[in-house]
Amino acid sequence: MQQKINSVNNNLDKLIREIFVLPQDYVLHDSMGPGDIPGWDSLGMINLINSLQEQFHIEMSLLEIAGISSIKDLRNLLESKDAIVKNRNE
Repeated sequence: MQQKINSVNNNLDKLIREIFVLPQDYVLHDSMGPGDIPGWDSLGMINLINSLQEQFHIEMSLLEIAGISSIKDLRNLLESKDAIVKNRNE
């Protein structure tokens, strides 16, 4: 179980860096959210949500999306949905 959580967390961090075009050494903290990360605005949020749903095989309701204000919220949401990491070849 812990290995799965680590895999999801690592892939979430990687996806955030890709979506917002952040360097690999950019330090992400669970408390960070829109306004803390360059590019995480309303359009960035749409791109992030679309990528999360595809990458982790999940669907998010508007209510769930509205409740996202930090990376920690994303981690908790992915955990609650028992997210799995999708292979890039699928």
